[in-house]
Amino acid sequence: KEQFNQVKRGNHEFVSPACYYAGFIALSEGNYEDAIVDLQLAEKNSSYQSIVPFLLATAYFKQNEYVKLIAYTTPLFSKDDLKNKREVGILTAESHFQLKEYAKAAELYLTYLDADKTKDESILYRAGLSFMYAKNFKDAITYLESAATADSEI
Repeated sequence: KEQFNQVKRGNHEFVSPACYYAGFIALSEGNYEDAIVDLQLAEKNSSYQSIVPFLLATAYFKQNEYVKLIAYTTPLFSKDDLKNKREVGILTAESHFQLKEYAKAAELYLTYLDADKTKDESILYRAGLSFMYAKNFKDAITYLESAATADSEI
């Protein structure tokens, strides 16, 4: 980690990779502020523009920065080369859910969450609630049934 921090201080071709790896390490250690700073620097390099958004979205989500996450991720969905687009979509849906923006959350859950393949019953449950609050009862039933039939304590 310290070696990456030393490399980041230079003005050379290795600054972006050092920022990316330092940001990745900071994120994995729970140092979200440092991760965000480093990943934002790495994202300026085209080599990292498709892979950094998921990591930044994760850092924002872990900090409960839902408004920032939504503002950052929403314009990204039109990009074809975005890596982990499904996961970014789910984090964005979860952020809308936390902000009680259920219709927006439901729309993103519908786009990025497959009720038949998702194993995380808590996400399925929140998706079902979002559909219910958005008065889309058909999809609410589908997702809530999927949550209830999963092996869980919900």
